[in-house]
Amino acid sequence: SSIGKKGTTFLWDLTLESPATVDIWSGHSKPVLDLAQTTDSIHMLTASADETIGVWNMETGHLTRRLRGHDSYVNCVATCVPSGKSGGASTSSTKDVVASIDDQGKCLLWDLRSKNPIGEFYHEWPLTSCCFGMNGSNYLFAGGLDNIMYQYDLRNGMSGRSQTVLRVYDGHNDTITGLSLSPCGSYVLSNGMDEKLIQWDIRPFVISEEKRIVNVYQGHEHNFEKLMLRCSWSADGKSISCGSSDAMVNVWN
Repeated sequence: SSIGKKGTTFLWDLTLESPATVDIWSGHSKPVLDLAQTTDSIHMLTASADETIGVWNMETGHLTRRLRGHDSYVNCVATCVPSGKSGGASTSSTKDVVASIDDQGKCLLWDLRSKNPIGEFYHEWPLTSCCFGMNGSNYLFAGGLDNIMYQYDLRNGMSGRSQTVLRVYDGHNDTITGLSLSPCGSYVLSNGMDEKLIQWDIRPFVISEEKRIVNVYQGHEHNFEKLMLRCSWSADGKSISCGSSDAMVNVWN
């Protein structure tokens, strides 16, 4: 799937010799900025500049719900990931847990079985990207205009401005635009406007906090447009990629 500036989402069939769109979803009045699929593959979620999150049925392509609670651009939406090889988010209630962040620094936690947010907290700077840790909905990573990635501990709930920050990851010199959890759950990638892609070790214990940065990848570009360039891992965790303002996708081993 891919997203467009006219509020549309495109679904592609990559099994064809020449990949082609199989469906186009229209439901947002402003650009779609991010999307995420639930771990049970039933729903696709779209974050939009129209301040809402769309919940789409993957089988029918229908917009089944619209989550409202933000007062600014919704920059990112993230779904929970499985907690271990068996059980976890894919087979428990956490498969319905979703996080969304916006341009005012607000983070909302949703349960797709409920109408209203089940939690919220505020950051003093606009947030641009987020992802859950591997332990269901225990941890949330978020980054934004202050160039820092934060690891929030959600086990004590989400309320107001007193959300527990478990750890701070400081290595960028400009806005973080993308975060991605590795398939093994031990690392997070952060893409920044400083043209650095950083691989972080997020395991509970390391030799020292200075060893949190595993590697720094460079070669992609951010230009004056200051685009929300994302990053991702391959399914086997052996390759990483990120967007670039020169209309290229950079891939590293």
